[in-house]
Amino acid sequence: MEALKALAFSVAVLLAACSTAVPYTAGKSPTSPQKFVERVLYEQATDTPPEAVRVSQDFFEVVGGSVTSVNRITRRETTHREVTRVYYRSIAKLSLYQKRGAWYVVPEAADGRELATVVTSSESDAKQFIDALVALKAQAS
Repeated sequence: MEALKALAFSVAVLLAACSTAVPYTAGKSPTSPQKFVERVLYEQATDTPPEAVRVSQDFFEVVGGSVTSVNRITRRETTHREVTRVYYRSIAKLSLYQKRGAWYVVPEAADGRELATVVTSSESDAKQFIDALVALKAQAS
């Protein structure tokens, strides 16, 4: 969990320091918003693609790589998977950023916390991803 927090913080710092915020107002949703969200999550423009993605009527979930930690006293290894789950009803704001050809969609909670960071190589996919999340949020409410 600490690694996930550190990664989220690092992404936030990089986005704030080196990216350009792109204003966007959601438009027409893709025909099948759940399938579109699933495709974009699987095809993220990152070094390591997700191991699994789950998209439901209420949330999307991304399973990342495994993290192993060692207890210094018992010398036991514990391995767990990093899982990010975002409930559509928790999304208060969707921000779009552009940096060196990559497009970042950042869903945020009402208190300003970043719930996830989704990376695409296409402006069109990033904007349609926002459209799909808006549609799924409307259906979930």
